[in-house]
Formats: sequence, C-alpha cells, structure tokens
Amino acid sequence: MRLRWRGRSGPRARVLLVGALLAPLLAAPTLVFSEGAALAAKKKKPPPKPPDKIIVVLAEGPDADVLTEAVEGSLPPGIVAGNKKEFVEALVKGGQKGPFGKSLDNSKTREKTLERVRKAADAASVDVVVILKADKGPKGRKVLVLVIDPKQATLAREDEINLPAKKPKDASEDTKPIVASVKPTLEKMAPVAPEPEADEPEPVEEKPKEPPKSNRPEGEVDRALVQIHLGLEIGARRFEYADPVSTGASCPTGGCTKLRNYNVGSAPIPGLAIDLFPLSGMDGFAAGFGLYAGYQRAVGLKSAPTGGQAIETSWDKFDVGLQYRLALGSKPSGNPLLFIQAGFGGESFTFTSAGTIANEVPNAGYKFLRLGVAARIPFVDRFGIKLGAAVLPTLSGGNSDSVAGRFDANPGGGKTSLFGFDLGAALWVKITGGLEGVVSTRYTRFGYGFEAKAGDSFQASGATETMWGLVRFGLSYAY
Repeated sequence: MRLRWRGRSGPRARVLLVGALLAPLLAAPTLVFSEGAALAAKKKKPPPKPPDKIIVVLAEGPDADVLTEAVEGSLPPGIVAGNKKEFVEALVKGGQKGPFGKSLDNSKTREKTLERVRKAADAASVDVVVILKADKGPKGRKVLVLVIDPKQATLAREDEINLPAKKPKDASEDTKPIVASVKPTLEKMAPVAPEPEADEPEPVEEKPKEPPKSNRPEGEVDRALVQIHLGLEIGARRFEYADPVSTGASCPTGGCTKLRNYNVGSAPIPGLAIDLFPLSGMDGFAAGFGLYAGYQRAVGLKSAPTGGQAIETSWDKFDVGLQYRLALGSKPSGNPLLFIQAGFGGESFTFTSAGTIANEVPNAGYKFLRLGVAARIPFVDRFGIKLGAAVLPTLSGGNSDSVAGRFDANPGGGKTSLFGFDLGAALWVKITGGLEGVVSTRYTRFGYGFEAKAGDSFQASGATETMWGLVRFGLSYAY
C-alpha cells in the first residue's frame, strides 16, 4: 500500500502539533519552580560533633569506690570516663610510687605531685583528672576534691568537704555534696558544639570586642587590686639619754643645757593606709608588683614638764614605697602571703612653743628607708595572723631644733649616728566579703650615737627612742 501526504491535516494531527510546540513553554515554569523549591529546601550543614573529653577519676581512702561511681555516674555530655589503668601506669612511670596520701596536704610536695599528674595525663591523652582524697578525723570525715586541667597551671577546682562522722544509711547522702562540688566545673569544661554553618552565610556586623574578664577573685586579699586600711592606734613614746651631763667641770662657763627625757603613755593616733596592685588581674610574676602608702597623726596630744604648763605636741607618721606580694600556695584564694617592701618613711615628734625649755625637749624628725618583709598566714577560712619586720636605715634625725641637730651643732661634736628598726603583729578576721576586722601592735626603736666632747653644751654618750603602737583597732577592705 502506498502512503501519501495530504496538504490538509486532520483535528488529531493539529492537537499533536500544538502540543509539541507548547511543551517547552509549559515545561519551563515547572523547571524554574522546581529549582526554586530545591534552593528553598537546602538546609544548613549539620555541625561536626566535637570530640569527647576523656576524664579519669582517682579516689583513695574510705569508700573510694562509692565516690568514684558517683562522680563517673554524673558526667555531663561530652565528657566520658577513660582508661584508668593506662593513666596510672603513666603516673607510676612519672615517679608516683603509691597513693597520694599526705603529699597533697603539703604545699611543697603538692606542686611536684600535681606536675606528675599533668605529665601522666598528657602521656595517656586524658583531658581532665579528678582526685578525691577521703580521710577520717577525730571530729568527722572530710574529702579533698581537686579538679585538674592538665593544660592549666592552676587548679580548675579545689574544695574540702566535711561529712558527718557517722555514715548515713543511704550512701548517696555522702556523695551528693561531692557531686555538687565537681559537676558545675565539669560542665564548664565540657566541649561545646560549633554553630551550624550556612551555605551562604549572611554578612554579620562585627561588634566591638569586650575586654577580657579578669581571673581575679573579688574580696580576696591574695589577688586584691586595692586594700584600704582604716584604724585607731593607742601609741606610746619614750625618749631616754645615756650618760647625760648637765653640770660639772666639763660644762662651759654658762653651764650645760639640761637634757630632758620624755615619756607619754597613751596617745590616740588615727590613720589611713592603702595597698595597690595595679597588675593583679594578670597571670604570672608581674601580678605581684604593687605600691603602698600610709599616714597617721596623733590628736589631742599635749606635754608638760614636772610642775610646768602644757605644751602643744604633734606626732606624725608616713610611709610610701614599692612592694611585692607572693602567694605561697595553689588555692584559688586564702593562700599564705609573703610581702617584700622597699620604701621611704618618716616619723616626727615636735613640741610647739616650748618657751624657755625649747632647747631641752627631745624634738625628732626621722627620715628613713624601709626594707621589710611581712607574712600573712590564714589559720582557717576567716581568721589568721600577720607578722612583719623591717630595718630603717636613717637618713636624718630632723632639723637644727631636733636632738640630732643640736648635738651636730656642738663646737667639738661630730656627726650623730642613727639607726632604727620596727616589728609588728596583727590578728585579722573576715567579717563579710572583702571586709576584715584587724587588731595589731607595732614596736619601733631608734638608737643614737653622739660624739660630744667636754665643753659642749649638749653632752651624752647616746640616746634611745622607743615608739610603741600598743594596740590598733581597724577595718580593712579588699577589692
């Protein structure tokens, strides 16, 4: 059969032809819509899960297994228990021959022990170490808690938890305070998953960087930025000549000047002192450098010779200089402290309008260097002592009206020699926060050496000046 093409098509053919021509046009919107839907359906890439941190819990003493299970059973997400055996083997290779025992109670041996723990953790790929040391005492049980980040020089957590002497029937009552101490620190150390990344992140406006927060604990003296001391001292002064000459063949024709000793038993002396450590928020050696300054002045002080009228008397003290504060321990706060001071100071005792006895009264105006040390030792959390001592190489004893100035002006005399020292002790108790109450005493002494000769108006072999802060009541605030 022969097929022929006719010039005129039928209805069905026309429909097929139109459909073929419109197909691309009909398909295009569908294609565009499908691509838009695909773009809209794209989701943010899931963030990679951060690797878990490995923890090892070492407990020793009574109920060590119970304490270990309690801590390991409360680990936050992202922290998992590691291979304790491998860590202990690394610890033994590092020099730890047995349980920690008393090596954690002594500040000298503790640092060596903790250094071995850090090295063992690095060798065993351990990220966190928790040490639980339980002891029985005469008044009850206590557990020393140490949380160690091997990459940090300071402890992440240190706590001492006291438990009742009698064990409760429910062992969880003993472990609750232990878990409550450790868990918040572990939660802070747990790895944090990064935010999911978008395919095309929108530009984010950069915010100004906040200054780094200081790691300085507030209200603790061992890392305080400033400490202010305000107090009232009850002071005493005693001035005595050695071998004074007032009459006799060695005196000039006009006679020797009468040399008067002096004694005052109790004078109120208010004062203010400041310790400033501008680098205390830093880590390392520089954080200990600081300044100190103080001033005291007696109020209502008058003097009188036997049977004479009262004389206005002034008594002033000041100190200013540099100091270094060194913490003797690894606790976050409450460490024993050592202070090393080098500065300049002065103390003057002056009689005003002494009249006819102006050349007889023992005026003094000391200017001296201060080279001293002091130790602050806490006994418990809120109570302790502070002890100090300093030598005072004396630069001057005062002007021409002072005892030193008068002997120096003797025609036949030589240069007066002077040297001093002081000692101090204080008891302090923490009231609240950085506020402390302080009771202290201080003893200061200056010694004179004279080179007076026969015929001089002022004659003595020497003299001693003793100034005693009998008792000082004060308040101290650390920030």
